[in-house]
Amino acid sequence: MDSEKKIKLEKQNYLESLINKFRDNTGLIFTDYKGLKVNEITELRRELKSYDCKYMVIKNTIASIALQKTGLPNLVDYVSGPTAVLICKCDILPVTKKLVKFAKEHQNLKIKFGYLFNKIVTPDEINEISKLPSKEILLSQFMTLLQSPLYRLLNVLQGPLRNLVFLMNEIVKKKS
Repeated sequence: MDSEKKIKLEKQNYLESLINKFRDNTGLIFTDYKGLKVNEITELRRELKSYDCKYMVIKNTIASIALQKTGLPNLVDYVSGPTAVLICKCDILPVTKKLVKFAKEHQNLKIKFGYLFNKIVTPDEINEISKLPSKEILLSQFMTLLQSPLYRLLNVLQGPLRNLVFLMNEIVKKKS
C-alpha cells in the first residue's frame, strides 16, 4: 500500500511540474520522435540546452491532462502518437532554427505543431518562422532604416556649403 501512495504522489508531482512548465514558457513545439535513437534525442537535448529549453518525451494522457489544466484544451486534439515536447523559456526564433535544422538532418523527427505567440502554428509556419533573421539583425536593419532619412537630410543640407567650398577652391586655383 505504501509504495502505491508513493507512486501516485510521484505521478501527481510530475503532473504538477508539467503543468507549471506548460504555463511558464514562450513557446511549445510538439514533435513525433518515432524512429529516433536515444543518442539522437540526447544530441538534440544537448544542442538546445544553451537556449534554456527542455525537450521531453511525455505520455499523451499526461500531456492532455496538463494541457487541459493550463487552459490550453484545444491543443489536446493534436496530441497523438509518440509525442515529445520542446518547452522554451527564451527567444523562440533561434530554437526553431535549431529544431528545423535538426529535423532536416534527422528524417525521423517530425514537427507536429506548435503553440507560439498564443496561437497554434503548423509545421509549415514553424519552418517559416525559422527562416526569419535574428532579433539583433532585425534591430540593426530597423536602425539603418531610421538613420537613412537623417543622413539624406544631412547630405542635402550640407550640399550648398560643400558647393561653396568647392567654388572657392576653384577661384583660389585660378588666381594662383
